[in-house]
Amino acid sequence: MADRDAALFGTLLRRYRGQRGLTQAALAERSGLSVQAISTLERGARRTPRSTTIELLALALALDAAEREELQAAAQDGAPPGTASAERAPTSVVPLGGLHPVRGSRRRLRNAALAAVLLTALIVALPAAAWWRSREATIPVANLVGARVVDWRAADQDVGPLQTERVYHRELPPSLAGTPEGRLPAGVVPIVSYRIATTNVVSYVRSVTRRTILIFQYNPEARMSGATFTAAFDEQSDLIRSVHNPRVQVATSANISQYRPGANVAARGCAYIPPPGYVDYYLAAVYDPYLRGIASTDGGGFVVWLSCTSGLHRPRGLAEYGLGLGTPGSTTCQSESRRTDVMRSDMAYLHENVPDLVVLEYWWATRYANPPCARSWQFAAGSSTGALWRTLTRRPLDR
Repeated sequence: MADRDAALFGTLLRRYRGQRGLTQAALAERSGLSVQAISTLERGARRTPRSTTIELLALALALDAAEREELQAAAQDGAPPGTASAERAPTSVVPLGGLHPVRGSRRRLRNAALAAVLLTALIVALPAAAWWRSREATIPVANLVGARVVDWRAADQDVGPLQTERVYHRELPPSLAGTPEGRLPAGVVPIVSYRIATTNVVSYVRSVTRRTILIFQYNPEARMSGATFTAAFDEQSDLIRSVHNPRVQVATSANISQYRPGANVAARGCAYIPPPGYVDYYLAAVYDPYLRGIASTDGGGFVVWLSCTSGLHRPRGLAEYGLGLGTPGSTTCQSESRRTDVMRSDMAYLHENVPDLVVLEYWWATRYANPPCARSWQFAAGSSTGALWRTLTRRPLDR
């Protein structure tokens, strides 16, 4: 019976981990446990996980009350008969009959001391668990974490601090002075997109006095052939770099929906990926209106794009990333807690599969999408998603 219950605990743990898109290694990093310990628990080889272990796992998996209770019940069912859990202290269970009086006293003292140690450890573990909740999303996701916004200062208060801002021009202005990107606070990196080649490019690049990322022909897959785009992009990259302004870097921006099955054969064949000699960063735009997860939305288009840009030795990033609350085939909206769970899983996926992620920018500009889910792309600053977004780790831009 104990073997079966231990297996049930392992099955339950494995199911919760899978639902959140976490590997054993990712769960180990979040919980502070070893990969071997998690593997042992999931195989059912360990019958009685400690209560502190269960608590750390529950926090790392962000279990709700019902899931946490189910996991705890499975652990208690797997405990040997006569114990409430693996954490029961061994006091009052040592038979005293036949023991030497002095040895028996020493044994009781040792047992009492052990109980005190366990109690202290449990007391210490409680604030440690609270500390984990505050750091559960502090995995180093990207160098720059920001948002595409309409009112930068308002958004910085809601979901900041913001380190980037996406700006669009049909053609580049003659100078950075007086532009929206030029008015951003110091330390914020503008990601500037434009579509008209050559016009004002040299004068604009010369005027740049802050770190700026330039994107020519953003999301080109639906507007031109791969050969036309890469030829024009290479030319613009050469023009930008001819100014020799080290503050300006060059990036592409791919439309991930074009990489889904049946959408664009050339995109899925990597025809829109310029050679790395012309690129500082490969960026992408991912919109997930139905909370399917970054690896599943658009039929796995993001996974295809990752494959196209892997091995090119250039950092990658998300210049546009949005999570809507729509429900496929329905007019109902999904819950904010579901969006939080998907974002948490996405961050774990990015941390594990895109360790070179340089930009993570949330699509904060669109209020109305997927009716009747009004304002479905934005999340409130005080929501669970807002709290998660605020805790994402920012790493210094070192490239």
